[in-house]
Amino acid sequence: FGSTGVYRDLPFALLFALQLLSVVVIAVVNAVHVLFRSQSEDEVREEAGEDSLGSRSRQMVTMLAVAAAVAVALATGWLALLRAGARALIWIGAGGSCMLALANGIWLLVQGGAAGVALGLLSLLSCAGCVLFLLFNKHRVEFSVHLLTTVAELVHEYPATIYVAAAALLVQLAWMILWSWAVACTSQLHGELVVLALLGLSFCWTVQVIKAVVHATVAGTIGSWYFLSPNMPRDPTGRSFRRATTTSFGSLCLGALVAANLQMMRGAARSAARHFTGPVRACALCMLGFVDVLVRFFNEFAYTQVALYGKTFTRASRDS
Repeated sequence: FGSTGVYRDLPFALLFALQLLSVVVIAVVNAVHVLFRSQSEDEVREEAGEDSLGSRSRQMVTMLAVAAAVAVALATGWLALLRAGARALIWIGAGGSCMLALANGIWLLVQGGAAGVALGLLSLLSCAGCVLFLLFNKHRVEFSVHLLTTVAELVHEYPATIYVAAAALLVQLAWMILWSWAVACTSQLHGELVVLALLGLSFCWTVQVIKAVVHATVAGTIGSWYFLSPNMPRDPTGRSFRRATTTSFGSLCLGALVAANLQMMRGAARSAARHFTGPVRACALCMLGFVDVLVRFFNEFAYTQVALYGKTFTRASRDS
């Protein structure tokens, strides 16, 4: 499980720490400028009945806290549903997809027209293909049921994975508050477009790193159960978390940086698409979206290789 003591892709871990420190510095420096400048402006806004920077910040923090609480409640309920009836959930999901395709096809046919008929027939063919897949691949569905049930039981058996996810949520909430404050203060100044762009990249990178650490921790726990049972080491989740945040942290930062850059490029392309039209723009958006999804898909396998075998990210990507 990669416990070699060698720090892999260390420069990217240092770069990640540097960008975190930079965001803190930007937040503090710009906050000082804005607060000294906006005290009189806030008084004018309050007299005019408008929201001040402080009141907007409090509203933002409240919304983030409510969103985090809702996320925790939904995640808890989802885990309870998985343990109670994974089989029913999978069959309901598969059957619901078939019914949705059938209803969509009928609705399109009723609308009439050449486009409606063509799209309706395609939707009905999709429904038929889904039904045939379920009929002839029932064993695959049963395997998925068994796999999902096992994972739900393992999460219940090793609740430390839930604690790590909850802690990651709190860290992400704190980061979003700090980052939002930095953006709010920077946007009050002039000529800071480059700083705002770098803050956007920092936000995407940090969120991706948090997700990667959680993914590697859970993958290490499940891998320990799969490969080492019944001789499981003590505290497999803690061991996996220590590897994810020490020797393998640089590799996770590198993978997260790749995903963050693609996410930023995709967002910039979507923003530019509002001002440009034509088939070239549509093709560019389609290709960029495809590459983004593909990289995130392979990143999950690469993170698992990093967690289990302690590989560098480039080697894990090649092996994936």
